[in-house]
Amino acid sequence: MENKEVGIKETSELLKAIEVLGVLAIKVGKDGVDATDAITIVSELGANYRTLIDGFTGLSELKAELSNLEREEVIELIGRIYEIVAAGEAAAK
Repeated sequence: MENKEVGIKETSELLKAIEVLGVLAIKVGKDGVDATDAITIVSELGANYRTLIDGFTGLSELKAELSNLEREEVIELIGRIYEIVAAGEAAAK
């Protein structure tokens, strides 16, 4: 059986999209959500449209990517998750 290198492109793009949505939710929700937040939400979603589309296109590839991770890829993904947490913490301040 041939061991094909898969990479982590789709997983990385999904994590970027999760960061965008998470930071947006924290920013909008930290002082309570009201109707005026709709403008912020639409604006942020529009500004990050490509990141969101890229993040959720290719979800079918995640299983293959995550089942063939190399050590360096695991380290990279863990680092990316720490960056997402840091971005969330910064948004909450």
